[in-house]
Amino acid sequence: MNVFVDTSAFLSILDADDDHLNDALMPFIKKCLHAAFLYICLSLFVFPPCAHAKGPYIGNLSVMNSQDGLLINATLINGFNKKVAEAVQSGVPIILQYDIELKERRTLLPDENIAKRAIKKEMVYSSLEKEYKLSNVLGASNKTETYKSLREVRDSMIQLRNVHVISAKHLKPDEEYYIRVKATMSAKSYWFPFNYILFFMDFLNFETSWVESATIVINKFPVVDSPGLPEDPFEVNE
Repeated sequence: MNVFVDTSAFLSILDADDDHLNDALMPFIKKCLHAAFLYICLSLFVFPPCAHAKGPYIGNLSVMNSQDGLLINATLINGFNKKVAEAVQSGVPIILQYDIELKERRTLLPDENIAKRAIKKEMVYSSLEKEYKLSNVLGASNKTETYKSLREVRDSMIQLRNVHVISAKHLKPDEEYYIRVKATMSAKSYWFPFNYILFFMDFLNFETSWVESATIVINKFPVVDSPGLPEDPFEVNE
């Protein structure tokens, strides 16, 4: 059962005269609250949580020492399922942020932070144009791509491909380092009553645990000419 509310209905209400705005708004609010109630009942009684289901996590984390520096590849597993796809196609923009940290191992002291990067990906679906727009934000850089296929935009959303972390020349050749990654998903904020409905869509709000790479020692880490992708980058549950 699809309980998502078409946001275009709300836009038509804004065209109503001020004297009739409350009369026009109340049925819409009741519809939204009814949809939220149905979703709660559906989640609790029809589809109870599976004890063996694994939540979202970072997988396929690999590090390469290229001529440009340390590059990573990683995949978000179990983070973009059917419910998330339905929410996106109903007009809910989602934001996925990857946090990347490079740390130096230390024996008697806490591990030292050497470098940090944050990559933010925002996806929105246009029902009029029948296409998905994906914005990739890294620092001051913002690149927007357009997709017709849900599969293609999902793969781009859940994957980190050859992300530059740091140049090897900034690292001590004999020290031990490691890279860790986590992902955080959230739905873009809305006004009432949409913020109330999104509160119950917990699958749109999660944070994975940190996942660490193997130990990196620059002197023992061979340099590769052309970066590649993880051997199995598409381990995703539909």
